[in-house]
Amino acid sequence: MIEDKPLVSVVITTYKRSPEIVERALKSVVRQTYTNLEIFVVNDYPDDVELVEALRNVINRIAEKRNTHYIVVDHNGGACRARNLALEQAQGKYVACLDDDDEWLPQKVQLQVEKLEASPAAAIAYCNAELHYEGDEPDRNRFLTPQQEGNIYFRMIGKNVIGSCSFPMFRVKVLKEVHGFNENMPALQDWELYLRILKHYEAVYIDKPLAIYYFYDGERISTYSDRRTIAYEKIRKLINNDLKLD
Repeated sequence: MIEDKPLVSVVITTYKRSPEIVERALKSVVRQTYTNLEIFVVNDYPDDVELVEALRNVINRIAEKRNTHYIVVDHNGGACRARNLALEQAQGKYVACLDDDDEWLPQKVQLQVEKLEASPAAAIAYCNAELHYEGDEPDRNRFLTPQQEGNIYFRMIGKNVIGSCSFPMFRVKVLKEVHGFNENMPALQDWELYLRILKHYEAVYIDKPLAIYYFYDGERISTYSDRRTIAYEKIRKLINNDLKLD
C-alpha cells in the first residue's frame, strides 16, 4: 500500500532550459517504480515569460499523473536558493534533487528509499550513474567497482565521490538540520553540502547505475575558474580543523 511507504520529495531546478529537456527529466520521475512522490519544479528564470508558460504547460500535463508543484521565483537566485525554496515546502521523509538536463533510471527512488530505511545511521544514499557524452566519446558508468559506505567524511574531503546532486537521496530532517544548501557558494555547492552532512552522519551506496548524467558543450558554472577558486577556499575553511594533526 502506498500509505506504508514514506513520501519522497523530488526537486527539479531549471534555468533557461528548453521545455523539451525539462520534460525529459520530469518523465524520468514519472517512470519511477516508487510512486509515493511529490514533485517540485522550481523555475529560476522568471524573466522569460514565454518560457515560464511553456514550462507550466509541461508541468500541468505531468500533474495529471503525479503530485506536482510549479514554483516560479521572483528573481534569479541560483540553484541552491531554488532548492531551498522547495525544501521549505517539502513534506517528504526523504528528498532527492534532479538537475533539469539529467534523468533518473526507473528504480532510483525505490532502491535508495529501501537502503535508507534499512540504515538509520545514514543520511545520504548515493549510487552509480551512466555518463552520456556528446560527440564520439563512448558512454560509460561512473564507477567500475563498489564504493565505500558508512563514515566516508575523510574520503569526501579528498574527492567528491558522491558527485552530482542528481545522484543522492537525503533524509529531509538532516538536510534541514544543516540548514539546506549554502546559497553563498559560487561553485561546488553539492560537495560542500555533502561535507556538512557527512561530518555527523553515514552514507550508503547502491552499486547500480540509477541516473543518467549528460556531458554537453556549453556554458557551465564549473568552467569559471575564479568561482571554483573561491569555492575551494570556502571548503578549506569548512574542513580546516579536521585536517589538523595532534
